[in-house]
Amino acid sequence: MMALKAMVRKPRTDGLYSVYIRVVHNRKPGYIKTDKIIDAEHIANNGELTDPVVNEYCAMLIKQYTDRLNQTNVTS
Repeated sequence: MMALKAMVRKPRTDGLYSVYIRVVHNRKPGYIKTDKIIDAEHIANNGELTDPVVNEYCAMLIKQYTDRLNQTNVTS
């Protein structure tokens, strides 16, 4: 089972945050960097992104990755 989620990691030197897609497979995390950047005002206390434009963009990316994964033949 694979899990995909939009998130931020640590702030940059200018105070903005880069947005990542977190990929977890077999309990091993990985991160896909996106070209989106948000400020601290658009991050909730629990770490969720609240910017609707960034959320929509990340949801589109996650859907594309999920579609690619579902098309992959994994039978042995």
